Amino acid sequence: MSREQANTEWIEKYLDGTLSAEEKKLFEAQLKQDEELTEEVKLHQDIRLGIQLFASSTLKETLGLSDQDAVLFKNSAEPKPSNANDGQRLYTWMVVAASLSTILFLGYLLLENTSSDQALVSSYYQSYPNILNPVNRSAIAAEDVLTHALHAYEERQFQEAITLFEKHEGNMQGGYRFYYALSFLETDQPEQAIEILETVVEERVPLFYHPALWYQALAYLKINQKSKAREKLNILAEVENSYQQNANALLEALD
Repeated sequence: MSREQANTEWIEKYLDGTLSAEEKKLFEAQLKQDEELTEEVKLHQDIRLGIQLFASSTLKETLGLSDQDAVLFKNSAEPKPSNANDGQRLYTWMVVAASLSTILFLGYLLLENTSSDQALVSSYYQSYPNILNPVNRSAIAAEDVLTHALHAYEERQFQEAITLFEKHEGNMQGGYRFYYALSFLETDQPEQAIEILETVVEERVPLFYHPALWYQALAYLKINQKSKAREKLNILAEVENSYQQNANALLEALD
């Protein structure tokens, strides 16, 4: 197990409150000495907040749910305490967003009768929510360029987001790099998006690995590279993940 995967497992258990008293004491002692680990914990907290805010603001209008139903749906996606060795549990947080996408995508697919690659991209594409550092979160790191970049992304000011992300291009963490790539995709620059997303895929950045493959596939379709798109979709279709159903449906539509 890599250090990153081990950290993810410990952080998730820490935030879930499932560490033993001794494990919690050791982990908090490590937090005091390891600034990088402390930043990882903050990142995971931001991700959880982002998922909750995204679910709260979007579920009702997308699925037509009542207030009570939206809360129940959101809570069903929250991780439950477990003693299992589940270092990859962080991925389950994206089930909410991916479930919304699945409902929209399959509906579009039923209505779409054309085999045009561009029409397929349009019907399957949905902007990815900012779950790293939502605008609605507590105001911290006000001078942080990456924070401003994410907020620009969330406000759909994608060119501004690109400009801000570029200032940290050399030392950007995977999650930020993912949104950097999507800013290019949103401004109709799929080649640049593909190149950056490939780095996220190669590093298997936790939480963003499968979304990166998905958006790479759509970007390849935008530039009419079906074989490359199929390559990415086949990876998603072969293993259980929140994009598996969409990948299989899109592969079928491309045949």
